[in-house]
Amino acid sequence: MKSRLSALRRWVLGGPGSLQTMWRNSGWALLATGVNALALLGETIVLARYLGARELGVLLLIIAFPEAVQKLLDFRVKDAMTRYVAGFLEQGRKADAVAIAKLLWVVDVGVSLMAFAFVAATASLAADLLLNDADLGRLMIVYAIGQLFGALDSAGGSILRAIDRFSLSFIAGSVAAALRFGFVLVAVLLGAGLEGLVWARVAAEVLGTLLLGAVSLRAFLPLVWEHRSAPIRRLRPQFAEIRRFLLSTNLIGIVRTASTKLDTLLVGALGS
Repeated sequence: MKSRLSALRRWVLGGPGSLQTMWRNSGWALLATGVNALALLGETIVLARYLGARELGVLLLIIAFPEAVQKLLDFRVKDAMTRYVAGFLEQGRKADAVAIAKLLWVVDVGVSLMAFAFVAATASLAADLLLNDADLGRLMIVYAIGQLFGALDSAGGSILRAIDRFSLSFIAGSVAAALRFGFVLVAVLLGAGLEGLVWARVAAEVLGTLLLGAVSLRAFLPLVWEHRSAPIRRLRPQFAEIRRFLLSTNLIGIVRTASTKLDTLLVGALGS
């Protein structure tokens, strides 16, 4: 009986894996979600006051097409990174943690390259269909460049959470959200117009990626430095499992995209 009570006490008040740690990490995650939501709300209010309803709609459609393509192809490697990196580290399999991080990075960059190529090839047609102005396809391509660059560290936050650095993930993510809002605000104050706003979002994406990538590498590499050369092929026995997991998360992403992005594109097409 005493041993059970002692185990329960360790679970409630102990270190990693305890109830106390879970509540603390959940709090950081909730705060991160709140900061991002506030930044997006502030950005939307500023853009609505600056652009007006029609121009805001044009900007949203310019952004929606590249984002929809990216999300339709996306395998949501953030979920896989959280599951596998955290699991391997928990089991002491540091070499496998490095290998899965490399594999998922290659997958995400590859998908983003395909998405960018598709957007670049179809942007003029999409802009003509959605906005009755094929020239605006150029801004869709510009925005897709920011998405492509963001793929270079799309899972940085997931790695920080996988190694139980939720507070650091919150700080880095909040700074990135503040950068995006700040760049958009500066573009509005300068009267930059649609093109300037798109470039501001791209610049914020680039800086946010550099920030999150640097923070993630600085936190992750010391834990696995001796295994930094671990090859991806060491995961060959688990390739089938990883493939099934990625396909399932891709299907989930498609459903979510259909409910959040495709309806925007459909309304734009009908409205134009």
